[in-house]
Amino acid sequence: MKWYWYIIMILIWAIAILLVVTSSWWYLLLILIALNLIEYLLAGLWFGRRAGTNFVLNLVLSLIFGFVWWSSLRESGASGPKTPIE
Repeated sequence: MKWYWYIIMILIWAIAILLVVTSSWWYLLLILIALNLIEYLLAGLWFGRRAGTNFVLNLVLSLIFGFVWWSSLRESGASGPKTPIE
């Protein structure tokens, strides 16, 4: 994965947090957390185990970066389940 995807994900989180603080869009943050948690359970956990990463580190990075994190694990050679992205 390219480095700019990580920056894009950080910007998405920053915008979501900014919207939560400055407006009543608190549900946006919950949606982001829920989507990244679902991604983690469906793919991130699998790729993290295959790559041999620490469970807590894999969970945190999957929640922050979502598909960007586990896609980089897949590209590094960790095989996993077929996903709609492939």
